[in-house]
Amino acid sequence: MKNLTFGNLIIIMRNLFLFAVYIVAISFISCGKNTLGCMDPFAINYDKEAVESNESCIYHSDKFIGNYSVSDSCDYDSLRYSYNLTISQDQSSKNAIRISNLHNAGQSIVAIAQDSSFSFPTQGDYQTGGGYLYDNNKIVINYFTTDSLNKFCSLYGSK
Repeated sequence: MKNLTFGNLIIIMRNLFLFAVYIVAISFISCGKNTLGCMDPFAINYDKEAVESNESCIYHSDKFIGNYSVSDSCDYDSLRYSYNLTISQDQSSKNAIRISNLHNAGQSIVAIAQDSSFSFPTQGDYQTGGGYLYDNNKIVINYFTTDSLNKFCSLYGSK
């Protein structure tokens, strides 16, 4: 072994120290995740591992949004009424939808979507009701009217 001087020993110790710092730094860098994803816990695709949002959140309400051609009938008569209905995102909640022109009356109600169904409390001319989506583009809505006839109505439609 060559002569080990104090100066050489210092250089060796310094190099060992720098090597150890390098190993620790690499360990921390490889453990840190920079996962992109949906950070909204109310979204269907919420990613609890995400540390940065990529604006990819999907909500239950998204699948309902669109224009529907519907056929509506109520239990007080045997007639079927055909008209257009629009469902849009309501600003009150990410899972809230606004149903416009229900019963071909030009009014809007707000419903809360959950999975492939939704429900709404009494609002304006309509008592509690609800509906569901099937085959990705067909809708069924059942509701009661609040007029003196207290009609039970059902509509069927598609986008």
